Amino acid sequence: MVDVKVIYLRRLTSLDALRVVAELWRSVPEPDTLTWEQLRERNIQTLQWLEEKKLLCAAPDGVCNTVANEWRAPLYPLDLTRLEIDAKELRDAQARWVPADFY
Repeated sequence: MVDVKVIYLRRLTSLDALRVVAELWRSVPEPDTLTWEQLRERNIQTLQWLEEKKLLCAAPDGVCNTVANEWRAPLYPLDLTRLEIDAKELRDAQARWVPADFY
């Protein structure tokens, strides 16, 4: 059975949903300056806006609570710049990769 959280989170990352998220979060200071309560309130507001715009699927309350409590939008600290990478080099690096705690 497919995990409902995965479906729900996937809908949160649709192009239309991300536009709503960007609109809501653009004026908010970086998350490091927010309290957990402020971050949770913004997440709840984001979910409400997405629901009003019919961009969310139905989900149990537990899923909504998890998203409200733990979603860290926007992703300020991440560098989302597109990288031009040779596919063969990437496959080679993946084949050689070993987790740090493997040995």
